[in-house]
Amino acid sequence: MTIVEQAYSAQLVTDKGKQYKYDAIECLVNDMNQREYQTSFLLVSNYDKPGNMLPVSDAGFVQNDSLRSPMGANLAAVKKESRDNGELQDWEELKNNFK
Repeated sequence: MTIVEQAYSAQLVTDKGKQYKYDAIECLVNDMNQREYQTSFLLVSNYDKPGNMLPVSDAGFVQNDSLRSPMGANLAAVKKESRDNGELQDWEELKNNFK
């Protein structure tokens, strides 16, 4: 898959090393809600530095209409320390909001 907009991309790596790449974070979340993976790690692109990937544990997720993610959820990830935590969701909150 070719990633068109690096600022919104995500990646899942299984414990066997298989890589799944996504155009948008919401695609990763939806895929994980539909299938079970034995994950080694999950990465999301840092919106503030497109192409730089962050582990989901280091990321905060922001969702608002000013963002134009490829699949329409208007969702991006940033390094937790870079924004006011009041506007950020953590990974678990994000997954629960997409169920």
